[in-house]
Formats: sequence, C-alpha cells, structure tokens
Amino acid sequence: MQREPKIKWTESQRSRLNSAVRKYNNAIRRAMRANPANAQFMPEPVSYKEVKAEIKSARVLNNTVARLLRATRKGALDLTTVGEGGIATRYEVREFQIAKAVNERRKSLRRKKLGIDYGQTLGRMGTLQQNNLLPDKRTARDFSPIALKRFIKRYEELSATSSYERLNRYYKNYIKGLKTVFGGYSEFDAAISQIARKIESMMKSNAGDLMEFFESGDELLNIEYIYAPEDRADKMGYILDRWAEL
Repeated sequence: MQREPKIKWTESQRSRLNSAVRKYNNAIRRAMRANPANAQFMPEPVSYKEVKAEIKSARVLNNTVARLLRATRKGALDLTTVGEGGIATRYEVREFQIAKAVNERRKSLRRKKLGIDYGQTLGRMGTLQQNNLLPDKRTARDFSPIALKRFIKRYEELSATSSYERLNRYYKNYIKGLKTVFGGYSEFDAAISQIARKIESMMKSNAGDLMEFFESGDELLNIEYIYAPEDRADKMGYILDRWAEL
C-alpha cells in the first residue's frame, strides 16, 4: 500500500476548485431566492478555504469538484421526501446513492477476496467481519434528513482520507489504547513496543491484509480497562500470542 502523492497546488487546480465552489454556492442562493420557503432545506454553502484545506491529493480534488458541480444540475435542488416524513434535496439523495454504491463496491471486492459467499451465509449469524460486509439494503427513505446528511458527511471524510492515512490512524489509535490500559505498568512496556514493531513491519510488508484486519472488528482490537493484575497479565499474553499469529 503506497502513500498517495500529496497534492502540489497549481494555479489551474486552485481555479478549478474556486469555480466549483462559486457555482455550488450560487446554485444554492438562486434556489433560496426562487423559493424562500425552501431555504431551510437547502445544503449549507461552503467556504473555498475550508474545502481546500480538506483536499490532500489530486484524486480528492477531482471527486470534490465533481460533487460540488452535481448540485448545479437542473432539478438537483428540488425537494423530495425522505425518512420520518422529512424533506431533503434531490442532490442530497443522489449523493447518498453515490456514497452507498461506492461502499457496496468496496464491500463486494472484500467479500470476494475473503471468499465469503452470501448465497449460503445470508440469514445466519456470521462473524462480526462477515456481518460488517453484508449488503446494505437501506434507501434514502430509511434516513431522516439529519441522518442522511451525516451519512454523506462520513463518506466525504473517508473519501478524503487515503488508505495509508487510515491505516496509520488505526495503528496510532490501537497503540494509544494499549498504553492507556497497560502503559502505567513498566512490566508491559516491552510488550507494547513489540506489538508496535509488529504492526509497523506489517504496514511495510503486508499493508493490505493489515488494513482488512483493522476493519474486521476482531476481538483483539477491543482493549477494555482491566481491574485485576492477574487479568492484565493474561490479557497481554493473549494479545502477544495473537499478534504473533498474524
């Protein structure tokens, strides 16, 4: 898993983004002027500076510009009904559909790689990893307007993060969790360092499998507070053995 090249902003790229932001904001303002009663249902205008700060690669720039310009299409800011009797724009419903389709493609690829056959397992209690990869049957009508916006925002945040950045975040959070539970006890310092080295090695040599593991929901990733000293030692022994197997 290679680092995604960091964007080196050119004048052309700045101009593309600035134009997309202006067109997006202007489309929202026109829709609000045309029907002031609908203003409360419109997406929020965006700031060029804030949007630009979230863009770390040319890939994310392209996706962001395309997303902003979709709001300028004819009928995009017309209103439609969603879950709980709520109202949202057709643009937001479409962004939800795009986000869901991308997520489903990713899950399908992971299911294929892991050899999970939902023709046989669907309807049974599977592993947490399998359940996380179940096809998502929800539609926009299953979401309130607020939940719909939250779903879209979460997708945008994930899309703006490269696989390498996500993996590095998982690693840091996991080691931080270990230090929170075991870090106050010097007898576990060497074990924490050993696990950190193991993960760092996998990030270089086997990043794809490590990413799948971090996203699997495996019980090894759940580090809870431990009260009794003997339980703490047993837990660390288990963690070390499991990481040795990976």
